Amino acid sequence: MNIVLDSNVYIAAFATRGLCAELFEYCLKNCDIFSCDEILSEVQNKLLTKIKLPEDVVTETVHFIKEQTTSLIPKDVRADLCRDPKDTMVLGLALASSAEFVITGDQDLLVLKTIGETKIVNPRGFWLKLKKEG
Repeated sequence: MNIVLDSNVYIAAFATRGLCAELFEYCLKNCDIFSCDEILSEVQNKLLTKIKLPEDVVTETVHFIKEQTTSLIPKDVRADLCRDPKDTMVLGLALASSAEFVITGDQDLLVLKTIGETKIVNPRGFWLKLKKEG
């Protein structure tokens, strides 16, 4: 299953031991995860400035994500497709990777529900879907 994890999911996964960490571990083992430079840059920035992790830990974390994901260049998406034009790169990545799911906590993306054939869900929604399928 092809998936895109938004930067907020990575940040939550590495900031605390919780749902996003478990979800990330599941995806590492069972999915093809796609990323892009913009997502990795945002993860790096937020882990340094918001979560205040040490720089060497952040560097290792971003390197790990980069090694475990397939990096693509997002397709161009109209800026007016999303309430926050900065989020269009997530939508473009979903299209470029033919992702089945974008997993995000960002309401600007969640309100869309889909982009092409890709479903946009929050981490809890994705987790419940997995549990339902067994």
